[in-house]
Amino acid sequence: MTKPTFLIVGVCAGPGNFELLSAFLAGLPASGPLAVVVALCDGALAGNEFCTSLAMVAGRPVEQAVDGAEIHPGRILVGPEGSALLLRNGRLHVDASGNGDVRHVLDGFFLSLADAQRDNAAAVVLSLGSNDGVEGLRQVRNSGGLTFAAADGAVINGPIAPDLAEFLLPAREIGARLGALIEERSRSRAGPAPTPGAARSPAGLAERQILDRHAPPYAVLRTDGHVVCLSKTAARFLEVSWNETSGRIFDMIQPAQEPSLTTLLQESAQEQAPRLFHGRLERGESVLLRIEPLSGEIPEPLLLVLFERAGILPVASAAVAETADEDLRRRFQFIARKYEIAQEELEVTKRMLERSHGDLRNLCDSVGLNVLFLGRNLTLRGFTPTAAATFNLRPGDVGRPYAELSGTPDYPEFEPQAQEVLRSGEMRERQLDRDENGLHHLVRLNPYRDFEGEIQGVVLTFIDVTRMAEAEEQQAAMIAELNHRVKNMLTVALGVVKSTLAHSGSIAEIRKVLFPRLRNLAGSYTLLSQSDWSAVSLRDILAMQRSSYEGERFAISGPVIRLDQEQALAISMILHELATNAVKYGALSVPEGKITISWSEEAGELTLLWIERDGPPPAAEVKGSGFGFTMIKGQAELQLGGTAESEFDEAGLSFRLKFPLNFP
Repeated sequence: MTKPTFLIVGVCAGPGNFELLSAFLAGLPASGPLAVVVALCDGALAGNEFCTSLAMVAGRPVEQAVDGAEIHPGRILVGPEGSALLLRNGRLHVDASGNGDVRHVLDGFFLSLADAQRDNAAAVVLSLGSNDGVEGLRQVRNSGGLTFAAADGAVINGPIAPDLAEFLLPAREIGARLGALIEERSRSRAGPAPTPGAARSPAGLAERQILDRHAPPYAVLRTDGHVVCLSKTAARFLEVSWNETSGRIFDMIQPAQEPSLTTLLQESAQEQAPRLFHGRLERGESVLLRIEPLSGEIPEPLLLVLFERAGILPVASAAVAETADEDLRRRFQFIARKYEIAQEELEVTKRMLERSHGDLRNLCDSVGLNVLFLGRNLTLRGFTPTAAATFNLRPGDVGRPYAELSGTPDYPEFEPQAQEVLRSGEMRERQLDRDENGLHHLVRLNPYRDFEGEIQGVVLTFIDVTRMAEAEEQQAAMIAELNHRVKNMLTVALGVVKSTLAHSGSIAEIRKVLFPRLRNLAGSYTLLSQSDWSAVSLRDILAMQRSSYEGERFAISGPVIRLDQEQALAISMILHELATNAVKYGALSVPEGKITISWSEEAGELTLLWIERDGPPPAAEVKGSGFGFTMIKGQAELQLGGTAESEFDEAGLSFRLKFPLNFP
């Protein structure tokens, strides 16, 4: 049967290769004579969901392969998990029974690909965890096909030798390289199709044979000594194969030489200069390694190492000794440079630590907190400047137990609470009693942690809350005083109500008498509250009483006299009763009536005169016999500790009140 004229790419992928496989597919050309078949190995999972996710990431359709699926350009098939794939007559045959030789599933897939496609085959290895696939990969290349290995993939048993994979590229670049090769092949179909890196002409085959058989042994290494690829001659020279080594050059020479070789690899890569290394193989043969940086566009720094046989020498020759001395000198220079760099980095780190220490000190100075730092044994490790000034701490106190620090506040519960903080890692807080200096402190205990987060001590922060504590005490006193005053007001109000009810008849009469008395009482309390319940001016009390009547009918004179709460209430009630009596029976009952109020103070005793004129003659039944005058006498004698005298004549009422002042 005529082989297909388009390229079929067989891909080997393993567990965890979803990203690599997505990158490879995304790098493929959007269209062209190319089909892809993916074989999964070593327990990699697949299915419809896998194909759907892969298609979304790769940006192209992906199907799960079924037995007999036709392969045509643009189609991407993924074999089911654990199945064997074979190419025959342009179709993919899927055997999911598991009855075949599971050790050579990939070999069978690549062999069938090479047999069916010849130079229209391409094999891509993203992951290879065993020898399965090696022979098939070699057969694809020997048949004229293209072979690729992902430089960012996983090859568990070692690097892939150059006779197996001619292109070592990142997964995404493999797809792009395939596209370029396909385009180049399409342009040159009329003549021989050139293939970069592996010519198919006789000259190209001869060049490959010369490289494989007659070129000096070589290897490509990463700077850490891991082998990227080995030549056939190097594998024969070192008596290893790519799948028998761990992938490190240090496994191919005596372990004692590894440190110096590591230094040379790093030095060559950093300085972009060749280096020499004299080592010894496991079989005792001396070998000279010529190391030089690999040039070209590569994704990471790589080194080319050429191996030269030096024979079995118990003692190194003079030339080798001179080479070794030169190598030793260069290594010392390299180490010295690294030491200088380390010193510079340490100096930078030191300056950063000093700056951080300065920032921390400035922070402690600016916030003004009293902070003590204690170790796990609760001894003093440090303190802020504010704490030093507040608690009289000195540098010599560092190392002393907290209990022995004389200047700190008394804190009986400190040790058990500090131990609890060390155990639990949680903050504790307590307000201390007033100290001997009259200060209140709120203390907080926080765990002191190191860079690894381990608890290494306790941080004590003392916050001065004296103002807050005093404010709370003042608030409590004010509340108590308020309760006392409210109780007094209610007692006075109840007394007024009780007396009014006892001397009044009807409801209307009670309302007429009681309400004005309560309003007068309320006005007196208003004056007291405006003066912070300390003292009230006698003139203010008189002004309040006069405001309820025609003010121009009152003549008021006297010095400044201040009355306390009890005296102010009593005077207010006396003046109210006098004014009420004047409205009913006295000077305020007629338009032309007038009242003169005067007072004087002598030897701490106040004398107040209330004189009514131009009013009607007083009736006999009201000459000091009513309830109002009874209340006036009771307030004067019981509340003020003084006397009240009333005189009624044809001119009007003359009232004299005399009592000792509580304020001088």
